[in-house]
Amino acid sequence: MNKFIKTYVDAFDGITKDIWVFASMMLINRLGTLILPFLTLYTTQELGWSKIDAGTATMSFGAGSLAGAILGGYLTDKIGYYRTMMISLFTAAGFFYSLQFVSEFYMFCGLLFISSMMADLIRPALMTGITYFTDKKTQTRAVSLMRMAFNLGLSIGPAFAGVLIEQYGYNLIFTVDALTCLCAGVFLILCVKNVQKPKVKDVIKDISLAKSPYKDLKFMVFMFFSFCMLISFFQILFTVPLFMTEELGYTEKHVGYFFGVNGILIFLTEMPLVHYLEKRYDNFKVMKVGAWMLGFAVLVFIFPLPALFLIGFYTIFVSYGEMVNFPFIASTSMDRANEGNIGQYMSVNTIMFSTALIVAPILGTVILDSFGYKVLFIVMFLFCVVSVLGLRYLKDEFYPTETTIK
Repeated sequence: MNKFIKTYVDAFDGITKDIWVFASMMLINRLGTLILPFLTLYTTQELGWSKIDAGTATMSFGAGSLAGAILGGYLTDKIGYYRTMMISLFTAAGFFYSLQFVSEFYMFCGLLFISSMMADLIRPALMTGITYFTDKKTQTRAVSLMRMAFNLGLSIGPAFAGVLIEQYGYNLIFTVDALTCLCAGVFLILCVKNVQKPKVKDVIKDISLAKSPYKDLKFMVFMFFSFCMLISFFQILFTVPLFMTEELGYTEKHVGYFFGVNGILIFLTEMPLVHYLEKRYDNFKVMKVGAWMLGFAVLVFIFPLPALFLIGFYTIFVSYGEMVNFPFIASTSMDRANEGNIGQYMSVNTIMFSTALIVAPILGTVILDSFGYKVLFIVMFLFCVVSVLGLRYLKDEFYPTETTIK
């Protein structure tokens, strides 16, 4: 236990107080992550929509996330990461609150698109802000700290939301989501005086001289293979909750508990795990292992095993799969950027995640509606296999002169 505690503490070594401010802000914001995990259940059970309509609505959330990533990257490079984060938090609060009053399909999808767009302005801004207060030694762990804050919020928020839904219905979760956005914005205002922007050396003043991520072919191919893996992972938000309620007999409360366990696992182990891995293995080797774990996580659902075993296996593999994958995707993206276009590179990284949020729900629900759960989970496993094969090829393309640390 003492060794574990020491390892856990050492994982935070070198993380500046500025990064902690950002992490605290993200924790407050993500405590209100109540809508997305229950979106397919809300639209099918509360609003009475079909699975295809529910997938379309969720796709509009992903489309908004994509638009937010593009706009967020542009605003970050134009007006700075702080102002972009403030715009995101305060406008998203209003739109999330208003969602509870709309039930008509097209209006709901449109409002969901705008809500997601404004909420996800913050993502490229936050990732850009991280680069100002980290170096090569602390960069990946800083990303992990953000994820730790995110997942701590995600462990508490959905579990709390599941109880709220069973006691008071769905409408209250929209209000709580809006309030956490407002609280995060106020926290940033109060604490930003303690965040001093450091001097950045060798900044490319003429942004036109900075390489465009869209012209960086190797990077864009890397984004594609990461995208394939995310299609499988994001079923955790869309078809897996349906599988839990329709096939395994669980309720919204149990779905919330599942997300809570997932978040707690990540909160307790991601930082020391990433700290251990980044010193011993290259990014691509770690990401390949993560993709395999995410693939096996969904594949287990095709077997006729006890429900508790299926959920337990899935929870462990999907949690550790994202832990050993997502921080290294972000740090690899940062490594490809320079001082003049960090916002653009992190925007593309966010766009990749957002595009997966668009494709995953509609693809998953269409396959489910047409062929059933077994085919769905086999297809999602194959997406992870494609990702592994692609990452294996790209390692030598990204680092042709480096030898993999074994």
